[in-house]
Amino acid sequence: MTSNQIKQAIDNWARNRQDSGKVLTYFEQGDCFAFPYPKYAETSEFIHAYVGVLEDVLYFFMVPSAYDKEEYVDVIDQYTTVCLVVKNISGGSHEIPSKEAEARMKAWKEHYTEWVPAQINDTTYGLFQVFNISNIDFEHKDGTVVLSLGLKQSASAQVNFDADLIVINPDGKQLVYDDFVKSVPPFGTSAMAQNEFYLLPV
Repeated sequence: MTSNQIKQAIDNWARNRQDSGKVLTYFEQGDCFAFPYPKYAETSEFIHAYVGVLEDVLYFFMVPSAYDKEEYVDVIDQYTTVCLVVKNISGGSHEIPSKEAEARMKAWKEHYTEWVPAQINDTTYGLFQVFNISNIDFEHKDGTVVLSLGLKQSASAQVNFDADLIVINPDGKQLVYDDFVKSVPPFGTSAMAQNEFYLLPV
């Protein structure tokens, strides 16, 4: 995709993320995606996982935080991995998943159709636009990892769940689940200031 298409896709999600009907249609396309970790991402503290829609197809755009800046906006396609959202990526039949990761991914599959409209209609910030992922979540920086949408129980959340994006790292015959991930909005800590996400529409 070109830089303009990437920005357009992110803008499309921003315009439609408060429309329950459209969002549920997008999420019917899948709940996870593969991310081939690029070498240029190693110097960034975070990876920004933007949600985008182009021609009614749902994507995640993985942008290292070092490049999510004004000076790269016209060449952002050179620093963005475009990830198509699909259904049921599996690491294989012999892995034993973490119970917590499994519970969060299962919660997404079972509850996203109720959670999405509740999150849109009953909360201050509505639906997420991007996920801020600590680079340490990507334990194997020489291959492809899978990221899966999840819902985690939260007593403080207005609708009982918070959105989650679980990083699934292959490690031999096992899978390692990592989760230093925050959905945005809301913004809060200095690492999550709105100006750190340059590609978000104003």
